Amino acid sequence: GNAYCGGFIVGLAKTGDPSTGSGQALTQAGRYAAVAASFALEQFGAMIPLDGLRAKAERRFATLSLPNPRRGVFDRLAATWDAYSAPPDLNMKLNRIAAAGSILAGGRLLDLGAGTGALTPALLDHQPAVIVAADLSPAMLGQLRQKFGGQAGVQPLAADGERLPLESESIDAAFCHAVFPHFPDKRAALDEIKRVIRR
Repeated sequence: GNAYCGGFIVGLAKTGDPSTGSGQALTQAGRYAAVAASFALEQFGAMIPLDGLRAKAERRFATLSLPNPRRGVFDRLAATWDAYSAPPDLNMKLNRIAAAGSILAGGRLLDLGAGTGALTPALLDHQPAVIVAADLSPAMLGQLRQKFGGQAGVQPLAADGERLPLESESIDAAFCHAVFPHFPDKRAALDEIKRVIRR
């Protein structure tokens, strides 16, 4: 109970005054409380080691569901997204983006905000072993699966770019094409990209 209340207070401190919002601050605070309580049960019930506790908490927090208005917008647009007219030089632009990543054959790539896979063909030309195609919208990833589901190494991942469920230093090169303005917390997104890239 103490852990739950403590986590709730921390959550409110991080998300702001709940009286000014529409309940999202309370929902977010509840997520902090749930994580805190779950770890209290583990610590005092099973006496597990404290090693790596912060990293484990971050992974658990990232898997909890919180409605995101951006997700709903892109879910609704997913089925017709590829029908929108693209600039005539788009493929040339995507190829330049992929080439700028200095991709090594057999590497592990992150395409953050992959959407329906606009950048995927240009990345595949560089013969990576894995492309982690991460996007907030499951519907967008559904379209990506239809196009690249049979392509070895393309791994769709439904995830928030500000809290990636990836191990630190597990990615050789990261790409973020046409999605950065959509991150509410741009610093958090940059920190996550930095965290997962191998040094």
